[in-house]
Amino acid sequence: MSNDTQGAFSRVAVVNRGEPAMRLINAVREWNAEGRPPLRVIAFYTAADRRATFVREADEAVLIGPADPGEAFAASPYLDYAELERALRVCRADAVWPGWGFVSEKAEFAELCERLGITFIGPSADVMRRLGDKIESKRLAEEVGVPLAAWSGGPVANLKQARAAAESIGYPLMVKATAGGGGRGIRLVRSAEQLDEAFERASSEASKTAGDATVFLERAIRGGHHVEVQVVADAKGTVWTLGVRDCSVQRRNQKVIEESASTALPAEQEKMVRAHAAELIRAVGYVNAATVEFLYEPGERLLSFLEVNTRLQVEHPVTEATTGLDIVKLQLHIAAGGALAETGAGKPCWSAFCSSSVRTMASGVATAADSGPNDPVIFGMTRTSGADTSPAIIATRSAMSSKSTTSSGAWDRVSCTTAIDPTRRTASSSAARASGARSRLACSRSKAATVCKLFFTR
Repeated sequence: MSNDTQGAFSRVAVVNRGEPAMRLINAVREWNAEGRPPLRVIAFYTAADRRATFVREADEAVLIGPADPGEAFAASPYLDYAELERALRVCRADAVWPGWGFVSEKAEFAELCERLGITFIGPSADVMRRLGDKIESKRLAEEVGVPLAAWSGGPVANLKQARAAAESIGYPLMVKATAGGGGRGIRLVRSAEQLDEAFERASSEASKTAGDATVFLERAIRGGHHVEVQVVADAKGTVWTLGVRDCSVQRRNQKVIEESASTALPAEQEKMVRAHAAELIRAVGYVNAATVEFLYEPGERLLSFLEVNTRLQVEHPVTEATTGLDIVKLQLHIAAGGALAETGAGKPCWSAFCSSSVRTMASGVATAADSGPNDPVIFGMTRTSGADTSPAIIATRSAMSSKSTTSSGAWDRVSCTTAIDPTRRTASSSAARASGARSRLACSRSKAATVCKLFFTR
């Protein structure tokens, strides 16, 4: 990135903890080391996290919530706007990075920052409301021409409306909460006999978890792939679609594995998915990082818009691994008033597989010409006992010979797995050697109860 970016802020508060907080801290360290206008990170922490890594590593730290660790879990100070406002004033922050979770998609918090004259590193409150509401975002998608599966066209207020909409859409269908998330407020309905119970349960669950019982209906695309486009956009209208991730492997509607690129999408279809994502983001005037999600059914080549995540997602390192770009530093650059064209990278080039973590794993094995955006990087989250954060497991299948293919998912010679420390964005292992039929290296993170192995096989 250019060093000419004017520092619109210098004191960045991270309203998050653990892995997200460390993700920002390390991005800011790189930012400062590159000679840009210096930034300081201020960690907000609860009494229970007083000795956590992110608190020690931040430039400054401010306690939020009760000082007694025993009372720290009574309520979440990260969702207490009055307490957050107090902390923001005390620490004299002039910018806030929310990470993922907590206030990252709360338009009210973005408005609070605006009232205090603090830069919210994310989209505006108005755009967040429009895209964060699944019904409103579907209506916007229809206006822009983004493809949608048959749906109710709006909220269904009661069972009578639900039955009428279901008759028009047909079965199987999905009942979805407009304010749902994390797999909550979603029910699959295979027949009319299941509709009443699914409607009541989805509404009730959404009301309890999100405070909004509003639901809508849409056609269920069976056998489809859940694909998502990582997008960044600046205030000048430039939109980059950095990559497509496939998150079809799920449990209880929660993502388990992320893969990039999607082996289900031919090149022509991937280009179309990226274009639709960019059209929607540009039409709504979105600024900063977002993820646009779709369902794709390969048999019928049916594409259907799902939703927009108006924040950085936990799985963003998959896209960073396949592009070599640091999305958090792009967020900072854009929030400071910078343009994507000023980053020095031009429009992202997909011919090089240049992430430092991936380069470490593939050292001496594959060249830049051998690998690129179509070489899948698989990412999964696992929780380990006693760990400060959840280690990310990334597996890359590099193109090791001309026989390797991505379209069929068949790999001729090599597979590898390694643990990536999310707080440092580097591989836990040393460079792997290409020689030999098999080489293994055990690696583990501090305080982690599990051990991950790097291995190559012929």
